[in-house]
Amino acid sequence: MDANRPRPDFVVESPDCGTRLVVEAKNVVAPTPEWLERYLHNLFNLGAIPRSDYLLLALRDHLYLWRRPDPEVQRPPDFEGETAAILAPYLRMVPNRLETITKNGFELIVYAWLTDLVNGTEPEPEAGKWLEGSGLPDSIRNGTITAPMAA
Repeated sequence: MDANRPRPDFVVESPDCGTRLVVEAKNVVAPTPEWLERYLHNLFNLGAIPRSDYLLLALRDHLYLWRRPDPEVQRPPDFEGETAAILAPYLRMVPNRLETITKNGFELIVYAWLTDLVNGTEPEPEAGKWLEGSGLPDSIRNGTITAPMAA
């Protein structure tokens, strides 16, 4: 990967299957579905995004999940969930609301949720019902989360 290109916030790898999930966490709201598709397209074209089975774009209002993302094809996400519902147990531990949390704070909360997902210990599994059928939880179970950093 080119050291000057932006990297994803998190990558989840499985020892036997390689890169399973790429995560980009941004504390912004997607204004339109078209913006969301363009953002994903730009991520692939401008960023150093590794090939993966899944790509998760965590935004302030929604979590968007693509299964088998293709850099050549702009398409809507395969799965979508409400960020506030998924991250509620983690937000109760911080003094800020989702709308006022810092960029780094948002990334840390997304990381905490990913850690629980990888460990199979989500505090409120009902909030993650939108993931049913995606195969993501089983795919990343017992994986390793890394946070690639720009050089």
